[in-house]
Amino acid sequence: MLLFVFFFFLMIRRPPRSTLSSSSAASDVYKRQIPPNADLDFDVRLVSINGKQIFYSEKHAETYAAKLAAWKAKELAKYDSKEEYKTKKDEKHTDRAGFEAFLDSECERMQAGVPIKPAETW
Repeated sequence: MLLFVFFFFLMIRRPPRSTLSSSSAASDVYKRQIPPNADLDFDVRLVSINGKQIFYSEKHAETYAAKLAAWKAKELAKYDSKEEYKTKKDEKHTDRAGFEAFLDSECERMQAGVPIKPAETW
């Protein structure tokens, strides 16, 4: 009996391995859609790498400017409310006006580094 099962097992054929051939049904569909002498033109645009965008739209820039303004307001509120923080910043920037001028220059510097492209050119 064991010998019969063994031979029966050997008689079962393995299905042929699937191969990519030009006569497959999918390739026939593609052959019908693209003429044989067609020039294919692909327009690929790189927008971001690892989450960092190459350029931004005006809307992105406005959102970023609003975030920077909120950051500046938060830093100034912290300056006004915490004496230890105020003392530390006064050592570096002399007073509130100096610290505010520093924050303004930081916001301008960060916004200047943002490449902006009009949305219609994407």
